Amino acid sequence: MVRGKSLTIFVDRTAQKSARRQAGYLFDRMKELRRKKRPVKLGGATGRTYLEVYRRLLDLAGKAKFDLGDVEIYFLDEYFGAAPLYYAYTRQHLRAGKPGGFRPENIWVPRGTFFDDRGRIVNSDRLDAILAQTSKKREWQGRAEPGEDGSPPEIFILPTAKHPILKEIRKSNRRYDKLVREEGKGRIALLGLGVEGHIGFVEGGAATADTGVMLTRLSPSTQRANEADFRLVNRDKSPVELEPCRYAITQGIATILSAAEICLAATGPNKAGAVERMLLEAPSPQNPAGFIQTHRNVKVFLDDDALGKLTVEELEERGYRVEGLPRARRRTRRRRPAASRPRRRNPRPRVRQ
Repeated sequence: MVRGKSLTIFVDRTAQKSARRQAGYLFDRMKELRRKKRPVKLGGATGRTYLEVYRRLLDLAGKAKFDLGDVEIYFLDEYFGAAPLYYAYTRQHLRAGKPGGFRPENIWVPRGTFFDDRGRIVNSDRLDAILAQTSKKREWQGRAEPGEDGSPPEIFILPTAKHPILKEIRKSNRRYDKLVREEGKGRIALLGLGVEGHIGFVEGGAATADTGVMLTRLSPSTQRANEADFRLVNRDKSPVELEPCRYAITQGIATILSAAEICLAATGPNKAGAVERMLLEAPSPQNPAGFIQTHRNVKVFLDDDALGKLTVEELEERGYRVEGLPRARRRTRRRRPAASRPRRRNPRPRVRQ
């Protein structure tokens, strides 16, 4: 494995402090790019981890009167078969189209909504039927290894595909992949981390170094973790239950790694196992997040819970730089219990000066 040039880990005691640090870092980088008269581009991530980061970033920009109008955002993924949920997300959490927020025309999201010949949205059930209908015609194949449910998560649509929906999905994915790599060149990619170690919707079993934007089957654990995304509220505060999605369109590992810089955030004790695998285990189809080890410029933002049982020695032995770790966690040797320490004989009394 070829390790990247720089991976720095920032650790804070709480998730709130970690979000504050990441927002401050991103804002400093955005100001730096603006000073150098270079375009400011971000790779957008969603999920609960980034809600506080975005809120603080918008506050910093507002206080400094930093214009976000020309900042471009290229989102990682979108659910397949639902009304475009991330546009609602950007309005709510990025103030898209509102004073002091980002401009909607500068926010890019992969297409996840497709229509059949009757004008109906192709949802998960209809996609299941299409895949079953075309599986023996060599129009697609599962890649790369079995996932959580025993099937390869990536639905790799072959160039020979003839079904109109599959052809349209392949064309749309290739178009977005080209957009992100070319128009989004130089971006700072923001990543979250799934409990099972996925980044974007690149599930365990689907991660290979050559994957671009792809159609993927969501694992059962990812579906459970994202159930809240399909519980919405109308303006009159009445609840709306949407049909959960079992598929998504996501940037693949190659697309993600084409960013100039990667910032990954993970908080909470339920992420500790995924963080350890990401930093200590080799990248593989079953360890998607591990591929960030191969990037040339990575910043990882953790709280103390997400760091888990990892020690500074383990991380520094891997060539990582660690900052912000509480002093007690930086001790290279554990102190012996008080009962086992030798007692000093005739200790000198302390004299106040």
